[in-house]
Amino acid sequence: MKILLTNKTQYRDDDLRTIMHAACKAAGVALKFLKLTVVSSRLGAVSGYAYFPRGPRGFTTTLSARLRVPTPDHLKPDSVTRIAQVALHEAMHLAGARHKNMTEEQYYCRMPVPWATEMQLRIKEAPVAVPREERMAAARGDRLEHAQKMLAKAQTRLKRAVTIEKKWKRRVGTLSR
Repeated sequence: MKILLTNKTQYRDDDLRTIMHAACKAAGVALKFLKLTVVSSRLGAVSGYAYFPRGPRGFTTTLSARLRVPTPDHLKPDSVTRIAQVALHEAMHLAGARHKNMTEEQYYCRMPVPWATEMQLRIKEAPVAVPREERMAAARGDRLEHAQKMLAKAQTRLKRAVTIEKKWKRRVGTLSR
C-alpha cells in the first residue's frame, strides 16, 4: 500500500508511515493508495477521522484519513501506543467498519496493539545549513549551464538564418538572369 503523507508535525515521516501501515495491516485494509494527513494537537490529545468506503457508485480507490497527534512537549510515554490505537480505529473505518459494527474497545480506541510496542516517534532532524559561498557557487553553476544552453540555441538559429540567406541569394540570382 502506498501512503501519500502530508505531515504538518515535527515528527519523522517514516515513523508516521510505519504506524499507519501497521494499523492498516492489523485491520485488514487492502488499499492500493491512502492519503494520510497528520497534524499537531494543541492540547496533547490523540484523535482522527477516516472516510469509509461507500457503495458501488460512490466508491473511490483513494481513501483518506487524518490523525491529530500531540506536540513533542505534550508527548507522554504511552503516546505511541495511543496513536497506534487511534490509527487502528481509523484503519477499521477504511476497511468499511462503522461505529455501530465496532466493539466498545474498538469504538473507544482501547484495543491492545502489541505490534506498537517496538515503534517509536522521533523528531525530525534540523536541515543542515549550507554555507553561503557554496549556495552562491551552485547558483552560478546553474546560471552558467543555462547560459551555455542558450548560447548553443542562438548559434543554431544563426546557422539556420545564414543558410536561409544563402538560399534566397541563390534564388534571386537565378531569377535575375
